[in-house]
Amino acid sequence: MSRLVVLVENTASGRGILAEHGLSFWIEHGARRVLFDAGQGYALRHNTQQLGIPLETADALVLSHGHYDHTGGLGEVLDEIPAARIFCHPFALSSRYVRAADGSVREIGMPRGVAEKIRVLENTVWTQAPTEIFPGLSVTGPIPRANGFEDSGGAFY
Repeated sequence: MSRLVVLVENTASGRGILAEHGLSFWIEHGARRVLFDAGQGYALRHNTQQLGIPLETADALVLSHGHYDHTGGLGEVLDEIPAARIFCHPFALSSRYVRAADGSVREIGMPRGVAEKIRVLENTVWTQAPTEIFPGLSVTGPIPRANGFEDSGGAFY
């Protein structure tokens, strides 16, 4: 039996649940528990408490990519789930920026201290290809951009 709980996303439905730009899911697959992304970090803790989600029981943490709106909550979470295996692509730890119309630059990547911590943890699994997290639950690894409309260049680098 599997269950998916939306912890963080752009809208909120339900009494006492907060919304923020970002994403985080709680996945229960059989007896295994997975935190998929961690949002920006402002709503994660509050929403898990409101929903009765025991983050400290996570067996794995999966990071879809390295933007702040998917990894901002990791600083708080990593200390609570020290035994969880972390699944991410090495590029998720890379610096990322966006250039505004006025020419100013803003960092939009994973918090630096968090990236350094993940880089040296022994329980990090680098997902450069399809990878099984647990039997019956896998991540795809990188998905090639094969269409012209998938360009993420421009102001993002």
